[in-house]
Amino acid sequence: MKLHQLAEALGATLVGTNGEVEIKGIATLSEAGSDQLSFLTNPAYAREAAETGAAAVLAKRGKVAPESLLKGASLLEHDAPYLALAKALELFHPNQDMPAGVHKTALIHLGAEVHPSAAIGPYVVIKKGARIGAKARLETGVVIGEGASVDEGAYLGPYCVVAAKCSVGAHCQLEPHCVVGSNGFGYATDKEFKHRRVPQVGSAHLEAYVDLGAHCLVDRGAISTTRVGAGTKMGNHNIIGHNVQVGENCLIVGQVALSGSSSVGDRVTIAGNVGVVGHVHIGDGATVAAKSAVTRSIPAGQTVRGFPARPYKEVSIEMKLVSELPDLFKRLAALEAQLGKPEA
Repeated sequence: MKLHQLAEALGATLVGTNGEVEIKGIATLSEAGSDQLSFLTNPAYAREAAETGAAAVLAKRGKVAPESLLKGASLLEHDAPYLALAKALELFHPNQDMPAGVHKTALIHLGAEVHPSAAIGPYVVIKKGARIGAKARLETGVVIGEGASVDEGAYLGPYCVVAAKCSVGAHCQLEPHCVVGSNGFGYATDKEFKHRRVPQVGSAHLEAYVDLGAHCLVDRGAISTTRVGAGTKMGNHNIIGHNVQVGENCLIVGQVALSGSSSVGDRVTIAGNVGVVGHVHIGDGATVAAKSAVTRSIPAGQTVRGFPARPYKEVSIEMKLVSELPDLFKRLAALEAQLGKPEA
């Protein structure tokens, strides 16, 4: 694809004179060659952009001077360069679709419904009453429980499990070893401190366009439904407890644990290694910084951090004051040496 064609496909403005060069791929600023596109989505790499050997650099409109690039390199200006980069990567690296059909080693119950356009890989197990939608793709070792469903265009990576009566919405993408519908952590303790398992009889449901990173677990509800809203994206190693309700278009980074019956609004961002206690709510548009512990409900739109999580600015001021304590103690010691220590 010629550079000017790529700019048009991305909705970018080409600033430069090499629009006829053939672009063969995308590479980082330090590795790109004269037939490749590179990108500047973080200003910390401005120096690398000035020295890159790429044919062109994709960057935010008005943030990079064309003359700062090496002679011969062009600039592709875009209002949202990271989104444009995503589209460019899709153009140069299209999905390798699995061919429709059922692998000879798959085990499919006669009472299951599999759309003819679905792709069923080796050693997949689909149990009675399960339903697999059009163009769904199930990789090696996937297990679909009795009465479960996988909707149109969904992708389940190797060894994913959708437990009985649970569901995965249209165009979801699950990386390897995800489980939708694992039993929630529910135990009743008697006077002798023996723990009796409480049956988890609810279900779990992913709405459309949900992505789960590798090794994510979504527990079934104890009695009702655990639900993850449309468009929500998760990184690796997340745990969504029983009865949890997650809103739409959330970003949940890796190693996050949402305890049972907690809830998350729409457009919430939860950074890595965050824990959320049960029965609290995180409001729409809130942000939880990395390594925080949410022990009480968070209002909509608020950014929090720390243990326990509190307003970001408040905690930042306290951390700054803590960092100044050694100097304060030195100054206090100097004053005591000059004036004498107060009597006890």
